[in-house]
Amino acid sequence: MGEVVVSEFISLDGVMEDPGGAEDTPFGGWTFRFSAEEGQRLKYDELMAADVQLLGRVTYEEFAANWPAMEDAAGDFGAKMNAMPKVVVSTPSPTRVGTTPRSRRGSCRTSWPD
Repeated sequence: MGEVVVSEFISLDGVMEDPGGAEDTPFGGWTFRFSAEEGQRLKYDELMAADVQLLGRVTYEEFAANWPAMEDAAGDFGAKMNAMPKVVVSTPSPTRVGTTPRSRRGSCRTSWPD
């Protein structure tokens, strides 16, 4: 069985919303205002080590809008993003753009045995 690794952008004061700024929220885009080479390398290494992406519907749809040009803009990172399977967790079905997500209706397990 594989493992699930969660990687999130979160500020020291707990802000998680709109890290890239695409949603026009008051604090949107906060993660990329102070870009660091170490952080970019971490995200690259995480993606290259992953076999599949687990996304929420909103994140999937935001990413999907960028996939057609991602390989040209981001090289190996973009190629990996485009090629890897994506599993979308959502109540409504996601809009299918670019790559096709795998989706499943029903509830998810919210607790795990020790």
